[in-house]
Amino acid sequence: MKEQVGRDLQFSDLSPGDVEDIYSLCSGCIYWELPEEFAKQPSPKETQRLKAEWLVARATNGVLGKIARKEGKLVGFIQFGPPELYPQSLRYQSGPVSRDAMMITCLFVGSEYRRRGLGRRLLSLAEEAARQTGYSAIETFARRGSSDNPSGPIELYLECGFVVVKDDEFPLVRKGLQNI
Repeated sequence: MKEQVGRDLQFSDLSPGDVEDIYSLCSGCIYWELPEEFAKQPSPKETQRLKAEWLVARATNGVLGKIARKEGKLVGFIQFGPPELYPQSLRYQSGPVSRDAMMITCLFVGSEYRRRGLGRRLLSLAEEAARQTGYSAIETFARRGSSDNPSGPIELYLECGFVVVKDDEFPLVRKGLQNI
């Protein structure tokens, strides 16, 4: 059994300065927000530039994600925000994301940190951000039978209290948020 994620991780808000590190973990980092540009298969440098510009342009939308680092190295991240910021979501048959829900677009944990609680911790931080911004739920498109999906494996979401709202190859899953 792997040891659980410890106190040696630092969590912070996602910022344009994190884009290069995110790209090292997830090369499709403009999939949700810029689908037309993603379809053109831009170079890594162009993808990073587009993502950083996108984050800067949406800075007024509040926190759009959280990152986890260990000794300065990015080991995981979660991206989220208002569904209208992510036009790719409109192309999913199991959508759209509900108007009262914040959308998770990406949840990625480096392979050496999987199954140690980091994904759950990042989900918890996203739920906290959703509550603070007035959402009553959080939703994402997960995937059955594979963790090869930008938002992560459906099993994690189901274990964390999400339910399937609409089933498909990429089911829309939802978790209602209680005000604590």
